Amino acid sequence: MICDYNKNHVCVRCGVVTAYPKSVRRCCLPGECEAFKSAFPVLASSFNQHGPGTELSALLAGWPFRIVATPDCKCTSRASYMDAKGCDWCESPEGMAEIMGFLREAAEERGLPFLDVAARLLVRRAIANARKAEARRAKEAEAAAAEGPAA
Repeated sequence: MICDYNKNHVCVRCGVVTAYPKSVRRCCLPGECEAFKSAFPVLASSFNQHGPGTELSALLAGWPFRIVATPDCKCTSRASYMDAKGCDWCESPEGMAEIMGFLREAAEERGLPFLDVAARLLVRRAIANARKAEARRAKEAEAAAAEGPAA
């Protein structure tokens, strides 16, 4: 269940029901969600990483796609590659073209339809999620540093 007449919404990672207007957002970080890690063990090793590739993997694994990395595909290494390159590279024309090539190839291997516009929207959402997570981690680190040396 994703929503109950716009009243209750379910986290795509852990299944926790939240109140409107959260929609189909995540309520937890990938490394914190035990339910998601147990449901998708192939992706569990990449959750200590942060970046647009990790976020794209999470978006694809969530509802309605349920597309997860398998041991014989290149998805995890490509997500790590995107994480290493960073958000700015992923947004650049050459980065976006390379990512579209990755996604198109993966869709063909799985026998899935590929829509360029939809894929670009997913990648842009993953980049936005990665930037938000990066800002949140920086803010938490700053708060921890401010209160840490006081002892």
